[in-house]
Parts: sequence; C-alpha cells; structure tokens
Amino acid sequence: MNARKSLVRVLFLGLLATGALILAFEPKTTGAIVADQLFGVDQTALYGNKYYIEWNYAYFKLDNPNKRIALRFTALNSKTLSAVHVFSTYPPKGAPTVTLQLQTDDGSSSHFPSGIVLTETTITSFPGNFRWIRVSVPQVNVVEGSIYHIVMFSQNSDANNNWDYRITKPLNEFWINDIPNLRGVTTSTQPVPSWIDQFGEPIYVLEYTDAKREGNPFSGSYRRPIWGGWKQGENVVIQNDMRISAISMRASKQGSPADNVYIVFTTAPDPERDGEILVRGIAATPSQVAVFPKFDWVTYTLPSPLTLSPARYRIYLESPGSTETNSYFQDQDIATPGYEELTYGPNGTASMNCYVQQTPEGASTRYWGRERYVDHAFTLEIAGLPKVWEKPFTIAAQSNQITSDIAVSGVKEVNFSQNITVTIRNGKDTATSGTITVEVFLGSTLKATLESELAITISAGSAWAKTYAYTPTEIGEFKVKATFLES
Repeated sequence: MNARKSLVRVLFLGLLATGALILAFEPKTTGAIVADQLFGVDQTALYGNKYYIEWNYAYFKLDNPNKRIALRFTALNSKTLSAVHVFSTYPPKGAPTVTLQLQTDDGSSSHFPSGIVLTETTITSFPGNFRWIRVSVPQVNVVEGSIYHIVMFSQNSDANNNWDYRITKPLNEFWINDIPNLRGVTTSTQPVPSWIDQFGEPIYVLEYTDAKREGNPFSGSYRRPIWGGWKQGENVVIQNDMRISAISMRASKQGSPADNVYIVFTTAPDPERDGEILVRGIAATPSQVAVFPKFDWVTYTLPSPLTLSPARYRIYLESPGSTETNSYFQDQDIATPGYEELTYGPNGTASMNCYVQQTPEGASTRYWGRERYVDHAFTLEIAGLPKVWEKPFTIAAQSNQITSDIAVSGVKEVNFSQNITVTIRNGKDTATSGTITVEVFLGSTLKATLESELAITISAGSAWAKTYAYTPTEIGEFKVKATFLES
C-alpha cells in the first residue's frame, strides 16, 4: 500500500482492519436500528493528471484472423455503450475488414480477455493518417469498476490487406487524481488465443447513449521549450476547497542551462492573462534534470500549505536565465480535434487546458495562448484534505420503546439514548495528527455536534476511539458524520 495515500477502508460494526474507521451503533433497546450500508470516502493524496507518454511507440499489424489485439480498460461509469472510437495512425494497406468486439475479463491475475463477447461489429472504412474511427456497436451496458477488453482482429487471410494499431508507452500506474484504472494492451498470434501483455497504453474512447465519453484520447507526445520568455503551463479548475503542500510537473533539458527550472502557481481569472502569483520556487537545478529525450518529475515543496478555494488557477514552468540552445523542455500529451474533453472520473470531467506564453524582450504585456488538444502532466500534493465517513441509521417508534403522545415538531418523541462509537485506525507507517469532528444529522439538518475539532494523535498502526451518548428526540432517517482533518 502506498503510505502517502493513507487509504482508509471502512468496515461494518466492530470489524477492525488496517486503516479502518468503524462507526458502531449500540442501541439500549432492540429493534431500534436499521443497519443500512456503511461506507467511507477517502480523499486521494494527489490531485492532477499523472498520465504521460514517452517518445516510444509500438505497432501491431492486423493481417490475419489469428492475430488479435485487446485494449484492456476499467469502466469509469455504469452506462449504456453505443460506440467505440479507435485511433488509426496510418491508412490500411489493401482493403481489410476488422472485427471489433467487447469482451469481459477472465478474472485471472493476468486480466486477459475471457472470450465472452458482449457486443460485436466490423470496421471496413479507415481514414487517413492520425484519425479516429467512430465504430457504432449494438448497445450494451457496462458497469463502473468492471474490467473489459476491446478485441480487434482482421477477417482477411491475405496479408496484403492489413492495418497497424498504435500503442503508446509507458503503461501508467495511475491516471487522473490517482484513480487506479487497470488498463493495458495484450496481443495474441495463435489460432486459439494465447495472450501476451505488451505493457502499453490503450488508445480508445467509449461513447454512451447519453453522449458522454470516457477513455484515453492521448495518441502521442511532443516537447515544448522553456527558456527566456518561453513558458509552458496548464490552466486548472479546482472544484472544492483544498490545501496543497507540493507541486510537480515533468521536465527535460538540453545542453547546460544557466538557470534553474521554476514552478509557478498563479490565479487565472482570465485564461489568457497573467494572474496573481501565489507560489514560485525552484523545482530543480540543472544537474537534477534528466537529459532529453528522458523526462522526469520535478517538484517544488511549499514552505507551508497553501489553501485553495474553487477557482481557475495556472501551473507553469519557467527558466528566465536560460537560452534557446541550453534550455529545458516540457512534454505534452497530444490528442486530436474533437477529443479534448472527456470524462476521466466517475463524477467529473477534465478538459485539456495547455497554455504557452512567449514574452519578447522588453514587452510589457504578457499573453498566454492556448495549445489545443494537448495536456501537461502535473500533480498537486494534498495537505489536510479531510477524510469523511458517514453511517446512516433509522430511529422509529416501536412497541418495545417508551414513547409519548406529545408531538415534537410534528413527530413523536423517542425516550432512549443511543451509544455511538467512532474508531479511527491509522494504516500509515508514520504517526498522524489532526482534528476529529462528529455530527448527527436528521436528513440534511444538523441535530447535534458530538465532537468539534478535537485534536488527536494516532501512532502508526494504532487506533483512536471514543463513545458518545446521543438521545434523539425525533424519529426519522439519521446519519452520523465523522470528519478527520490531518494537520
């Protein structure tokens, strides 16, 4: 487990495990609790786009029915699939006919195609260089979190009718906002499929009946210069309050730059003009940056966490003291027109917002120009984003409870107390400190604050626990909310 992420798993009534929070409800009378689903939400430690492509491409030639390529992906939504988009790097040779299938996963640790076909169609029309092919498929439902495979193979026995499919590398462990998305590319050249993992990124887009799309639109990479007035940046829309402690982007160098490479974080109320500089610091010295064509992450750690409110911001690299021949590069992931905005997570979208600034010597006006269809990889390290857990329960008047006939806000009074035990277990390999707040809600209305910003410290592998007595005065659908904010 990645210690930085401090994954917290929430288990049911009294069950302890590493990184678990337990909300245990112990009524003094029977039949008072409806045991609904217990669930938790743990915020990721990194926010941003960790996806990147190195200057490394592979091609797989579909020139006979025995040769198959499978694009493995994890569905990010539960929806009805209506079309699959695949990327054509070069025109085909001859006139191939390619079968496209959606197959389930075999469930093994290798995660190969199962051979079970959910939907199927053929591709007979191929565009020119670097073009997407939209392939309508008989509609089929996919389930969020389930693994599927887009399997393609040629129907032609004549090798002169063939089509090359492109694979990018490396295979990234995580994607947007550290969401694990088990992806990959496997191939087979045998009459009975014998799959081999190619450890590459699948290029694909899924289109649903509601016109929403998800997938990987990035088909290539490019380098952009960083020196003098040349700056490379990304506009980022933050949708929730957060505190950040470090900022990272990817860089390379040529020659011997005379200046460091700096990370700058600004406001960006105007997407094409400079905003207020919030952070500027050395991301790396020249000796710490990889030599092109290799790129590495460079990071600036803030002296103290920075609190961000929902707004548009800009992250960019600069090196004002470096020259054109002794400079830095920033890599870009490249998509194509029409594929610049896709759903990257279950509940959100991320659009490509790469901006480049060139400031001529002596110029007083600085201007950012948008680079369409490209993205930069970046991460914001989260400091103190709260972890929130909720447990629903029902208070209902029952025959073995003592109730009055006096109406309280239109409902009957319930005369018994409720014990609520909150246990937080630290699954990290270091101690953690922060504040805990425990609240009780009836619907969306706050009814009681059992704990307010109590400072606690939990040793590595240890737990903190406290029991609260709560006496409800109403019946209805309640929930307990526990919020832990690491300091």
